[in-house]
Amino acid sequence: MTVAALGDPPAPGSVPNAFLANRVFGVGEQHVYLIERHQTVVVRFRSSDGSVVNKTVSRDDRQSVAFTVEGYGEGGAVELAVAADATPNALQPSPSIRSDGTIAAAGPLALIAPAALVLGGASPPPLDDGAKWNTNDPLPLPLGAAFLRLVNAATVWEGDSGVLQIAATGTFDTHGSIDVAGFGVAALRGGGSVTGVSFVDTRERLLLGSTYALHSSGNAVNRRGDSGTYMMKAAYTIKLAHYVAGLMPPPPMAPSGVPGLIETAPPDNIMHGGPTDELSHPAATDNIFTSSPLPSQSPEPVPDVSLPPVPLPVSSDAPLASPPMRPPTPYPTRTPR
Repeated sequence: MTVAALGDPPAPGSVPNAFLANRVFGVGEQHVYLIERHQTVVVRFRSSDGSVVNKTVSRDDRQSVAFTVEGYGEGGAVELAVAADATPNALQPSPSIRSDGTIAAAGPLALIAPAALVLGGASPPPLDDGAKWNTNDPLPLPLGAAFLRLVNAATVWEGDSGVLQIAATGTFDTHGSIDVAGFGVAALRGGGSVTGVSFVDTRERLLLGSTYALHSSGNAVNRRGDSGTYMMKAAYTIKLAHYVAGLMPPPPMAPSGVPGLIETAPPDNIMHGGPTDELSHPAATDNIFTSSPLPSQSPEPVPDVSLPPVPLPVSSDAPLASPPMRPPTPYPTRTPR
């Protein structure tokens, strides 16, 4: 059966609330996400001979997307290299993450847009035990996006005190059409309910994943005006399947008083504890660093981070996208002058 007028919208140019605001990303940091989606629509109608017919339209899919932090751009934006379904995405502009958690030029990273159902909201509160907040965002499903209206409530997950478990309940409306054998293109109009659970690692300030279950029912009308009914159920899960921490950038160049820089005092301000000829001379003022410059070669690779084993229903054998290679030099080197 084919789908008519239902389907995922084009990838947006930007994805808001994909990450927590002001999260610090390290150079070489890697994320790999797995998304699994299932949706079934059953349309019930009467055939020309008056008998009741049930027709089922069902779609399942798996998708994976990965990124590696390559460095920092204008305004502190985090520059990314992206791969989707194990294929590097070299032909599209490189995405970047802004300080407010928005992904610009998202491309394949539009797949993680449903993170906004947890991290978004008009005024998202701090993610603390007992916090409650509302979100309203679309959830892409195989047969079309559903616009969810959720109430989220956070509690400490019993499996790890550093992880918050966020329970979600809400509603959504169904507006779309599908091609049903023996009935034609059916316009679906109805409403439904949704429940979900998400997990946020408060130490890494990362969404570990979310899962949602949706149910709806309503009317189905074809182009001839014949009417029937429909029932729909769907499941959506996104999970951070692989995470490698990055290397934090060095502190920016700053006036004296910042660790790593020196300020030499004029000779007449040196405190004398003995004869002048026993004092050490002040360091030369034409050097910036008191220690060796940053290494020009990459240090040993940062090991994978063991993520908390949060209970999210994804297939253990699902293929994952391979994140692009880490940059050979974690950050620009500076030479003393």
